[in-house]
Amino acid sequence: MRKHALEARLGCANEMRRVLKPGGRVLAVDFERFSDKKRTLLSHFHRPHGHVTKSDIVCLLRGAGLNAIESGPVGTRDLQFVLAKPGCCI
Repeated sequence: MRKHALEARLGCANEMRRVLKPGGRVLAVDFERFSDKKRTLLSHFHRPHGHVTKSDIVCLLRGAGLNAIESGPVGTRDLQFVLAKPGCCI
């Protein structure tokens, strides 16, 4: 991930954590990073997306004090989700 994109995403995750109500949860959804094997005509049009992995999202949310409680595919091609809640010690 490019440096300015990472900083922007971390800022967004920190803001989500800051405004989250007690007992609230965060749902992040993004296109999965394409492997060479998964390149299709459709992936060509999703070029701005698909530059993160699910583990990238989990790490980003963890850096903002959020713990992933569930993650996986959304059911639509290449979409993935991470559901997170605040850590116990924050």
